[in-house]
Amino acid sequence: MAIDDIFPLGDPAHDAMRGELARLFIAHKTDLAIAHFADADIVARVDDVEAVVLARFLSCRERFVGRFPWLADAIERLQRGELAVPMDG
Repeated sequence: MAIDDIFPLGDPAHDAMRGELARLFIAHKTDLAIAHFADADIVARVDDVEAVVLARFLSCRERFVGRFPWLADAIERLQRGELAVPMDG
């Protein structure tokens, strides 16, 4: 399975999904070992972060799910087209 089979990277139709992933990456940036990045940098490079995280997820799913259950849950939810409640809502 390719990353684009999960989330089409860079597709404007998936802006809401990218926004949600950016919020998740920011909320869990210590877990992802990207705590040294400013939130604005994560937002600006969310496609790059998404590509790296999803590639890692695909390469070792079981271990990844055990370490990052919040991301596995989010991936499954987003694949069903279910977005979370906006952070300001």
